[in-house]
Amino acid sequence: MTGGQKKGRKKFWRLKKKEEGRPQDKILSKDTPFYTKEAYKALRTNLIFSLPDAGSKVIIITSASPGEGKSTNSLNLAITFAEMGAKVCLVDCDLRMPKLAGLMSQKGVPGLSNTLVHLNSLEEVLRHTKYENLDCIYAGEIPPNPAELLVSEKMDEILTSLRERYDYIFLDTPPVNTVTDVSLLAGKANGTVLVVRQGVTVKEDLSEAVHQLTFVKAKVLGVILNDTVQNGSKGYRYDKGRYAMEESSAGKKAEG
Repeated sequence: MTGGQKKGRKKFWRLKKKEEGRPQDKILSKDTPFYTKEAYKALRTNLIFSLPDAGSKVIIITSASPGEGKSTNSLNLAITFAEMGAKVCLVDCDLRMPKLAGLMSQKGVPGLSNTLVHLNSLEEVLRHTKYENLDCIYAGEIPPNPAELLVSEKMDEILTSLRERYDYIFLDTPPVNTVTDVSLLAGKANGTVLVVRQGVTVKEDLSEAVHQLTFVKAKVLGVILNDTVQNGSKGYRYDKGRYAMEESSAGKKAEG
């Protein structure tokens, strides 16, 4: 991941491609390559300087479309923030296709949805993890009305309680272009990070995602380019509100 710092542009971070394997293999661990760990630390630093100094922070991690690595990046970011001693809570707000419980090899029920419909207390769904300073709330049972639950007064109460307990709350949400959930949650967060994946994300889809977030006045903190190749000079940038490739010979697919 690399951070773009030019004035007037959204920040942009690049994450090098790792070997394919189980999703759990992409979670940060003692076996993770040094450059990957340092990339997440650099992203952590950039995010800290992009957020208000005082108070607890709520950060949305999302993507334009499915399959771009938002859940893995949400978890790795949460781990990286917890490693510096901050109290961190990671919440799976993807109530349609939850992934975090599987990544953590834990049961996802009861979870957020159960608390939103008053079946379980917040204490009952908060899960301690093997990572010091990191707790999780998994999605819970899949409800028939996810969007309505995420904008309910109960969701506001949950976030208020979490802000009182944690320094950083990461919300792993559904993709922007798939459902309205992210747009509905944007006003509850301090900022949003978009995850895109080389060879998967389509430029037009990313542009639409940025448009949707801008329309609801979400603060886009930056973009993570996931699974980039190590050689080559292609990349992406945000320039004056539009998405553009750094090379004029851009194809239809996102390439790093």
